[in-house]
Amino acid sequence: MKQGIHPEYVDCTVKCSCGNTFQTRSTKPELKIDICNVCHPFYTGQQRFVDTGGRVQRFADKFGGAAAAQLKKAEEAKAAKAAKAAEAEAARKAAAEAKAAEKAKRAAKFAEEAAKQATEAPAEAPVEEAAAEAETQKKRTAGLLDKPTLEARLQTAKTLRGWEKELLRAAAPDADAAFKVLRTQFTTLSDARDTAQQTASAALEAAFDFMEQAFAESQEMVVFVTELTLSPAAHAFIAENGCERYFRYNKDLLLDHRKAALNQELESEQRRHGML
Repeated sequence: MKQGIHPEYVDCTVKCSCGNTFQTRSTKPELKIDICNVCHPFYTGQQRFVDTGGRVQRFADKFGGAAAAQLKKAEEAKAAKAAKAAEAEAARKAAAEAKAAEKAKRAAKFAEEAAKQATEAPAEAPVEEAAAEAETQKKRTAGLLDKPTLEARLQTAKTLRGWEKELLRAAAPDADAAFKVLRTQFTTLSDARDTAQQTASAALEAAFDFMEQAFAESQEMVVFVTELTLSPAAHAFIAENGCERYFRYNKDLLLDHRKAALNQELESEQRRHGML
């Protein structure tokens, strides 16, 4: 055998990760192992998890931070969404409060003017009312008032007479008391108008829901949009309160020359009814 080519074969101490040690012979004086006959499941009959070289800890160090960062990102997104929703709700409440304040301001101004007129010139009211009724009757006889305008005039006169009766019944001693009476009446009328407006808007949206489900973008939808355009009452309501689907379908379905024809027809109807 060739000399000087083999390592030294010396006594060796073997140390297991479970704490057991034993002696043997090897080319190294000391060996470290992860499992031995004392801790191996074959000899012990029990399962044992062996973390060789700290691999579990290295995995946690590598990927545990990413999981935590992802969880933190999800929590931040959730918090941002909640903040955005809270901001939108605050904006909605602010808009509602501003609308209510403007409504109260208009009611107060109208009631104040009405109360002032009622207290300063009570004797002139019957004369003015009679003159207004005479003018309405004159224009009605001459055919100068269309049905919507006539109904509006009659309803206005009826409302003013009702307010006058409320003032007389309340026997307001001064302008402030009369102002409170008229403000209550105007607020009631304004609330009724808002309710009617919401009801009409809901009915219009329901009509578009039915037309979309039943006919989609067909000729029937064109006819429906055309009827809304030609109706003075519907046209005035949509112009004041808006309707997103009406404007969308009116733009998409009606051709330019058809729009021009409808506008001419509408103007003709308005002239015939004395609205222009």
